[in-house]
Amino acid sequence: MRGFYKGNWEGLPSRYEEILAFARKEGVELTGFSYEMGINENVADRVEDYIVQIEIPVLMP
Repeated sequence: MRGFYKGNWEGLPSRYEEILAFARKEGVELTGFSYEMGINENVADRVEDYIVQIEIPVLMP
């Protein structure tokens, strides 16, 4: 499962909560560790413009 977050690090936990709520609602079983990757870290001038890609493995039926 993949999600994105834009902004400073303080709001990142709420994005994880949204991802987890979506997975529960849709019956998707997450597994393993989450991974974060900065999408625009080399070009963002302000922390508010920073974009993080969040990936969490899912179990396939």
